[in-house]
Amino acid sequence: MWPVLSEAGVGLLLSFLLWFAARHLAWFAANFSQNSLIALAILVCWVLYLIRQNFRIAYSSVELGIGVLAIIGAVGRAPVVVPDEPTGDLLLLQLVAGIYIVIRGFDNFGAVEVFCGRREGPGNF
Repeated sequence: MWPVLSEAGVGLLLSFLLWFAARHLAWFAANFSQNSLIALAILVCWVLYLIRQNFRIAYSSVELGIGVLAIIGAVGRAPVVVPDEPTGDLLLLQLVAGIYIVIRGFDNFGAVEVFCGRREGPGNF
């Protein structure tokens, strides 16, 4: 059980690092060229793919962390009265994207060997 928890912790740490980078994206844009940022984003995608292939629980934790942060961001930014239709559409899109990412995280958790072997069917969560 300990390896599962430690791998999940690594995934949550990666989620935090991605969130931190996103919060400071303006600094990155001001200090790095656009081509450098594109190359860095592709490198991050490749590293996350390798993590998904080799450490599925860590990757699932990243998905869950980022999905929850997207949901919190959408709900936290939602005004009582949406000022215009595009803002409402973007908030809805962010909320739905967060929900989808969380579902993908659960799906990847379910694909891990530790969680396999249970009977398929309704009521088995």
